[in-house]
Amino acid sequence: MNALYQIRDFSAHVREIEAFAGSERLALQKIDKQTWRIVGQGTIELKYTSYWDESGPFATQLNSEHAFINPAMILLYVPARRAGKSTRFEPNSWGLDTVAALPALDESMGGAHVIEFSASSYDAMADAPIEIGKIDLFELPE
Repeated sequence: MNALYQIRDFSAHVREIEAFAGSERLALQKIDKQTWRIVGQGTIELKYTSYWDESGPFATQLNSEHAFINPAMILLYVPARRAGKSTRFEPNSWGLDTVAALPALDESMGGAHVIEFSASSYDAMADAPIEIGKIDLFELPE
């Protein structure tokens, strides 16, 4: 993760975690500080909140000004599917610019603005910081 080699407790920032299979709410069991067990069939959706307000390149900061997301600190994953090729992340739209070091799908449908980032694996996603905020983009002269 971004060349920082230390053990950190990212799960301490996870709040209000829920799991669903369709409309059915699933039971969650917290095994240890970084592992939850969920049993269900089909596509399982996790919903959770996370509180972070730490600045710096090895941190995550989510506040009213912007969001700098270090995905390794925010995203949960299934260990057996970590190398899967269908990893995607859809940040909520604040009406602000969103950039990441990942391929992006940026589209508007019926007034909703959706930005979706995809990666070849969880590790590729976890290694690509995301910035959401007022961003001035410019091109370098050739």
